[in-house]
Amino acid sequence: MGFPADRVWGVKGWRVLCGVMLMCWLWTAQAAPRTVVLWSHYDYPPFVISPAEGLSYRLASTLSRLSGQRFAFVVQVVPRKRLDAQLSEPDWQGVVGWVNPAWFDDLPMRRHAWSAAILNDEDWLLSSPRRPLEWQGPQTLEGLRLGGLLGHRYVEIESLLRAGRIQRDDVSSQEANLRKLAAGRIDAMFMTRSAYLWLRQHQPAMLAGLHVSREPRSRYERRLFANPLDEELAAFIRAAPALLAHDPAWQQVLRDYGLQSG
Repeated sequence: MGFPADRVWGVKGWRVLCGVMLMCWLWTAQAAPRTVVLWSHYDYPPFVISPAEGLSYRLASTLSRLSGQRFAFVVQVVPRKRLDAQLSEPDWQGVVGWVNPAWFDDLPMRRHAWSAAILNDEDWLLSSPRRPLEWQGPQTLEGLRLGGLLGHRYVEIESLLRAGRIQRDDVSSQEANLRKLAAGRIDAMFMTRSAYLWLRQHQPAMLAGLHVSREPRSRYERRLFANPLDEELAAFIRAAPALLAHDPAWQQVLRDYGLQSG
């Protein structure tokens, strides 16, 4: 014959048990942060230096810490086409890093939940000292061979490329382009300021003797964005730039990567 539960435990006993179960649930929720993918299509320094090393990985760990461990960010490096396919799903999840609204056709910044800038960057034109070039617009490259990166678009010169007035030779890495430029197999290449500063600090031999145009090809802000349907994550991403700007450890990371002086 069974006994009513309240005769065995008593009312107070059940309250204690419920309280313990609630505390365990809260502790579990706090101890298990939500995993969030930090998507990036940049597979070169300073963003990726080696497997699990680079600015993207440092950003992921910093965001995890600044979130109070609500989120655990993990880096996923993918080609741009795969990233675009991921973003075509209405309920896509995660955060996209180091990008600008203009590159995702979202200049009104209404389709995605955008942060403010987390890094200011530029595109620089590098050329051989035997034929130094100063950027004065797309016409600067007419009749020349440009070293490009597979999957990257150079919108302002596309009409000249189609007309055959600029030759484009693509490779899979910046290092390969630098070797081709040094050997005279191309006349020029584009490189981001962030990549150039990292190489100058850590691998200066790769840049030895190359000419850098005094005027950049473009200037832009690198930002983060999330799916606006994910309100909790979107709110954190919008707050992240201010948190990063006032975080001494993150400022030291930028100095370590040659992206900030002082």
